[in-house]
Amino acid sequence: MVGQDPWPGLNFGPTGPSVAMVKETAIKYQGRFTMFPQFARFTDLGLLLLRLMVGLVFVTSGYSDLKDPEARAKSIEMSKGFTIFLGVAELAGGLGVAFGVLTQLAAIGLILIMLGSIQKKIFYWHTGFWGEKA
Repeated sequence: MVGQDPWPGLNFGPTGPSVAMVKETAIKYQGRFTMFPQFARFTDLGLLLLRLMVGLVFVTSGYSDLKDPEARAKSIEMSKGFTIFLGVAELAGGLGVAFGVLTQLAAIGLILIMLGSIQKKIFYWHTGFWGEKA
């Protein structure tokens, strides 16, 4: 990478950053162009907060499914047993993502649950993204 122009043909002009400065920044961050290199040190914190928020959403949803499964089953037009299964799966997946235990497996499970809910929302309830009728 050193000695080569990583962005051939780009002209930064007199008001933009110098080519040398961009090359130095790219080399500093493993050859990747980083728009805001000063924020690179917060990457781990950002990913942790994202995991915690996703986990919180699914844990609260799973808890609401388990708190009153009969009412929830009626509202989502599923059986009580399947609603309990969904609640346990959402709770376990949310905890897995939040605490980093089998994170990829937990995320795959949550993705499958969400694909099922999207399918039900679009093809059975005929509602849009924000709940309005399509």
